Amino acid sequence: MSSRTTILGLCAGIVAMPVALLVGFLVTWWLGLIVGALVAAATAFWVWNRAATLPERAYGVGEAHHASMPTVENVMDGICLANGIIEPRIALVDTAATNAALLGRSETDLVFVITTGLLDSIDRMGVEAVVGHLLARDHDEVETRTLCASMPLWIPAALCSFALPSDVSRIEQDQRGLTYTRFPPALAKILEMMLQKSTAVPGTGRVDDPLWLAPAMAGGATDPDATERIEDRIEVLREL
Repeated sequence: MSSRTTILGLCAGIVAMPVALLVGFLVTWWLGLIVGALVAAATAFWVWNRAATLPERAYGVGEAHHASMPTVENVMDGICLANGIIEPRIALVDTAATNAALLGRSETDLVFVITTGLLDSIDRMGVEAVVGHLLARDHDEVETRTLCASMPLWIPAALCSFALPSDVSRIEQDQRGLTYTRFPPALAKILEMMLQKSTAVPGTGRVDDPLWLAPAMAGGATDPDATERIEDRIEVLREL
């Protein structure tokens, strides 16, 4: 059973169980079971659909018009075709922050999110480095974190904590991403640029922050409390 199925099942159970018990107590046990099953299915379906709108709800993204950004479209096409990846849809966050992320509730429903600040600051090699880095991410982690970040506030946070995959350092993710690119120094150059600008994207929480290229919570890449320094990533990339 996948982490996503477990999370949806527990979430549905939390909502359905008290409803089933109440109906069973007031009416009859078999009706309680039926109502509970229906409520559980409806809850799981609602949370699943809610995960599909995380980029719009959390970051206020808008759909990118591919005709207006042919470089991203062409790079995405090439990398996905060469590596057998279903092409994500592209979405823009209208902010001066320089960052990008990969989100999605399934392999067929991925979203490549890029800020206008980053898009305006990089060339084709930079686009290739960013796209390659994010597409090389473990899709199970992307899907699980997207689902957990979509949970409403009244769902206990501990519900997702046990299901989240172990944190993977961004240094390791950088190295994975280089397998999809032809010019490794481009990523180091982007990270250097990020140090000079904000990478904080409003709406980002602890669960979905690892899905971004650089820390996206308040403070961004220059957050003194960050557990992983962006300077260390740059140093490792320079040595490759």
